[in-house]
Amino acid sequence: MTQNIRKVFDMNEQEAEDWVNRSTGNLIVTKESQVFFRHADLFLRRHNNIYEQILETLQIELKGLEFSTEKRQYKDGIRYARRIKADSLNTSIRDNFKINIPEMKYEVDFKEGVFYDSTKIGGFDFALFDELYNLVNFRNYCFGRRAIFDGKSRWNRELFKRADWRKLADVHELESITEGIDMDYPKNEPTIIGEIQFGNWALLYYDLLKTIQIEQLVDMDFLVYITASGNLSKYISDGTVNFDKTRKDLEDIESLIKFPIWLIGVDFK
Repeated sequence: MTQNIRKVFDMNEQEAEDWVNRSTGNLIVTKESQVFFRHADLFLRRHNNIYEQILETLQIELKGLEFSTEKRQYKDGIRYARRIKADSLNTSIRDNFKINIPEMKYEVDFKEGVFYDSTKIGGFDFALFDELYNLVNFRNYCFGRRAIFDGKSRWNRELFKRADWRKLADVHELESITEGIDMDYPKNEPTIIGEIQFGNWALLYYDLLKTIQIEQLVDMDFLVYITASGNLSKYISDGTVNFDKTRKDLEDIESLIKFPIWLIGVDFK
């Protein structure tokens, strides 16, 4: 059942006009708006650079935001409530991540045991993983013991789209490995998945299901889940994911989750 977030109608007409004319803003992250499930805090101590980079990125000014208002008639006149278009907020945060943490992969899908980044919107918002380990898994999918029938075509197509894959394959001579056998390669970097979620409630459970499915196929090490808290929960659409409800739902199913989760609630200045 969704949690009802009560909008506040506290602006007059001039304040409402000023709000609508904005296009920038800043997020607020506090200690109270962070929860560490399944020892996520211990993971971040070992990978402190991840912790610092993500918090730093969330404090960069947001641009290109779309503001609106909702009005209501009262006995003493019309009052307005603040609204922010969730899509513009999500896009601006993702843009800041791409600029500030360029080594991350963005719009990441997971299929057949392989992570695929893309310029198209879809999949997880961001991810960090061992790129050579991931490419070896793709090589095995195309040429290994249980290779797909069009493996050569699929290999060439995906490497043509990704210069970094092409370079790794050449440096490590992956195409020289005998076909029909799997190549073993140890994972040397943690697998970290990130989601920025201001969508409706169903997407929370969809996101968790996706990560649980990944964990069954590869070693899933860490999930970063960013959602609205405080006033921002009131500014975006009704029936959307927010920090308090996400925390409660994760507490209810924590025993079913095997990987650490860093839940971050972001408010708006």
